[in-house]
Amino acid sequence: MRRAARCALLGCSVCLQMWAAAGRAGDPALAALLVACRAGDCSAVRAHLHKNRELARQVVITDQSEQGYTALFVAACGGYVESVRLLLEAGADVNSHSGSAARTPLMQVCLCVDGKARDLPTDLVEALSLSEQPTVAQSESTQSAPATCACDHMHCLRLLINSGADLDATDHQGLCALYLCARRGNREALRTLIKHGAKLDGGRSCCEKEPLCTAAFNGRMDCVQMLVTAGAPITTGRQYGFSSLHAAAQNGHVEILQYLLQQGISANAEGSPLGATPLLAAAYRGQLACMKALLDAGADIDHSDCNGECALYYAAHEDQLAALQLLLACGANRQGWSSDENDPLCLAALNGYLGCVRALVSAGAPIVTGRQYGFNALNGAAQNGHVEILQYLLQQGVSVNAESSPVGGTPLLVAAMEGQLACMKLLLAAGADVNRPNTGGLTALYLAAKEGRFAAMELLLACGANRQGWSSYESDPLFIAAFNGHLACVQALVSAGAPVVTGRQHGFSALNGAAQNGHVEILQYLLQQGVS
Repeated sequence: MRRAARCALLGCSVCLQMWAAAGRAGDPALAALLVACRAGDCSAVRAHLHKNRELARQVVITDQSEQGYTALFVAACGGYVESVRLLLEAGADVNSHSGSAARTPLMQVCLCVDGKARDLPTDLVEALSLSEQPTVAQSESTQSAPATCACDHMHCLRLLINSGADLDATDHQGLCALYLCARRGNREALRTLIKHGAKLDGGRSCCEKEPLCTAAFNGRMDCVQMLVTAGAPITTGRQYGFSSLHAAAQNGHVEILQYLLQQGISANAEGSPLGATPLLAAAYRGQLACMKALLDAGADIDHSDCNGECALYYAAHEDQLAALQLLLACGANRQGWSSDENDPLCLAALNGYLGCVRALVSAGAPIVTGRQYGFNALNGAAQNGHVEILQYLLQQGVSVNAESSPVGGTPLLVAAMEGQLACMKLLLAAGADVNRPNTGGLTALYLAAKEGRFAAMELLLACGANRQGWSSYESDPLFIAAFNGHLACVQALVSAGAPVVTGRQHGFSALNGAAQNGHVEILQYLLQQGVS
């Protein structure tokens, strides 16, 4: 296209017409060359190049198809050495980016060296499929059996390098050729790129990994050793992204992890935006062998990330029971707190992981703590309706009215707010105080009315809940139900005897609440009760 710009600058109308014709979608000369490159028919490639050179149509060499692919890219993808050589000698751009991934021929060859990715991208294959009525150009290239040239991706790689290919060019994801080789485990191509001076820290991917990190993540031991020997940094100062040690620990590649530790990297190296150590990454995935190797290497078992979450918290978060038991056996602190004021036991109860709950309680983790903020384990189980866990915790002798959270809520208040009927029945049967308010004066009935939990309200009313509990901001259950538009809850409260209009000095009545938020149906119902 640079030639076209030059023609435009010089005002050559004949050349401009030629370039315009070649640039149109479905240019037959370009399509025929692409088909020949796809088949590896070097005789046809040579013929097309010669024919178009005579016509001064260099566009077929440098231009791209509708899908954004060049002839060199297609030939390189197949590893067709002679076709690649012919195109390079004819002036093909060795560093042109092709397709939606914006990869160079060198990058595509690195993906195909192992012989597992020789197929072209689907959109290009469909575009190059011969129709029932082939064009003249297509017919010329298929009259005789194609003289397929040798297929050798490594030879193509060397040809491209010797022709000035940019070893460190990146695609739209920030991936370079060295990264792609490390990810796929293409050792020979990796060795060649390193030998010719490719940057060892490579292009940064969208997930901030580098070649060594992706090799460790995918378990490519040979590639890891090759990169480390060549001087690739084991740990980096990147703000985002795990180090190679994190990557190996996360995916359970013990041999790679041990090799990296032998290179002098600290078992407590921090990575990722959260400052997590490899032990936290291994605990998150339940990689026991890696966890043992890291602990043997001196990993801090209670190290926490910037959110205050430790390895035990990570294991409890993901229901990694074996990992959690290993950490407890090695002396992990049972009560590590996260930034959201939850501890491992509360988190396990909240998520319904009974095995983890049992293990933590057996190890001495406190069920109810003196924390000012954050739920306790009872509240966590009640909130998400984990009846079996709630029952187990109550069997440990903890009070059914234990308060927690910033507003001093009991498990019954939490269960009522979420409409967890089974948990509410269990708590009430265990002696939960149906009218006990939190520090804001909110009762279980108020919270159920606020959230429109009709069934929970019915249960509470049947168990003697006070119809007129007042909150700290002077509203009662009936008002909040009317204010939020919960007609069924309003009807239930009125039927149970809740006063529609009260003598409170402050706070609206239920009529005011319905009128304020435009709930006409509730307003009509309340007026039908004889309210002025």
